[in-house]
Amino acid sequence: MRVHQRFVPALLAFAIALSTSAHADVGMTLKKLTWDPRQPDSTPYQDTVLDAFMGQLIAQAWTDMQPAIVQNVVKAVTQQPLGSGVSLYDVDLRLPAALSDTTVIATSAVIGALRLTLTHNVMEFKATHPLTSRDTDPRMRVTFDLAIDLPFVLNGNRHPPLDIVGVTPRAFNVDVKPLNASAAIGVAVSDIEALVTKSGTFAQRVAYGIDNSARGMTGTVTSYLNKYARQLDIPAGFKYNGGRVDAGRITIAAWQPKVLATANISVQAAWDGKYGVLLPNCDPLELRVTMPYAPPPFGQPKHVDGDNYPSGPSGSVQMGKDYACSQTIVGVQGVAGTLLYKENVVDPSHPREPGYDTTVRAVPVNWSNPRIVGDATRGKAQFRLDVHVGTHDGTQQRDRFQQMVRGNPGDPVERSNPAVHPATRTTATNPAVNVNNQASQRALSAFRTNAAGVNGALNPQPLPPGPPDPNKVQVKAPTPASSLGTRPSSDAGVAPPSALGK
Repeated sequence: MRVHQRFVPALLAFAIALSTSAHADVGMTLKKLTWDPRQPDSTPYQDTVLDAFMGQLIAQAWTDMQPAIVQNVVKAVTQQPLGSGVSLYDVDLRLPAALSDTTVIATSAVIGALRLTLTHNVMEFKATHPLTSRDTDPRMRVTFDLAIDLPFVLNGNRHPPLDIVGVTPRAFNVDVKPLNASAAIGVAVSDIEALVTKSGTFAQRVAYGIDNSARGMTGTVTSYLNKYARQLDIPAGFKYNGGRVDAGRITIAAWQPKVLATANISVQAAWDGKYGVLLPNCDPLELRVTMPYAPPPFGQPKHVDGDNYPSGPSGSVQMGKDYACSQTIVGVQGVAGTLLYKENVVDPSHPREPGYDTTVRAVPVNWSNPRIVGDATRGKAQFRLDVHVGTHDGTQQRDRFQQMVRGNPGDPVERSNPAVHPATRTTATNPAVNVNNQASQRALSAFRTNAAGVNGALNPQPLPPGPPDPNKVQVKAPTPASSLGTRPSSDAGVAPPSALGK
């Protein structure tokens, strides 16, 4: 197994130190993936194992934490009586210099705890009792074991992505023995033993003392994580891709995109020249290509899709007897993506006055979906606009912002709920507005689009076979888009087609 170059000196030094110290079982693995969007579900991670590094880090943190813990535990057991007439004083607490064991406890997929175990902790003390005097107070020795859990959460916003959130201590295996003759007084010994071992009061006081050290403990471990952030963090050029907490091991995943050439998907829509400049450009079709955007988050089976939009608007031009508009959508060469578009009702008349409304239907020509970026035959898309002019009597109010979402290519235009234009869409993962679509917004505002204004059905002419039903494809929302102009898809999918009618 290959280990990252920069880790080698530190790992060797820590491994030597660990060989003479306590057992450590804090497994930590950093998994790195160079992701190829042409094979979006292939995740050949490379592992860097940091077990020795984490073990030594925690051992060093324990050395720093120990004095404060001793002080707070002694204060907790002496501040108040353990019971009626029984108080501890002259307390001497000795914790082991090294941890007996360290491990990872899994609570959920991304939540766990670092468990520090210390066996055979020794506390010697004198105890007051109603049957003894200051000179005859018994001196006793308590031995007990400690388990201190440091709960954590995997957090990609932290560096390294491990957030220590608290402390949960527990004292157990408590045993007490007398050390002087006075302690042999049966009643006194019995009362003190009951308070120390049976009532749980002593263990609660010890835990309380450790709780009072919680802020210092979490701060100390966090400080060491920050100190060695370079060794434990996501490497430069990689992005956090989730992780997993298992018994004994923390796994953190990171990925970077494979460097590949980019290419264009060319889209052209043409219509009969008798309608003139029916569309000022292709923006009203609201073209986009949904293609792989990021690898599946670690532990999940499916990659994340995102939307690539046209790089900018283009005007319509006359081509012989026809008019046509064209746009290009940038993508990664060789990556397959599904081209989506919208169809609109172009209605230049007043919604409350009788007049004409024009329905535009985009009919695919030589359709093949998905598109393959840069492919000579499958890297382009052509549409023929089917235009239908009808009349309306002005009795139905039309919502100019309503849009009709496409189903399968070639299906009848569908009546749907009002859609949200991508230029105004805002999500938690993508708050930015794509300036390229501001021009689309202005262009669309020149049209009144509403399925309710259509009188008469469009002709659903036969078309070549379309792609698989997009209703079954769920588009996930990833992290912010890359420099290629890609935006995460926030649509839940494509609306199902329905027949045109009132």
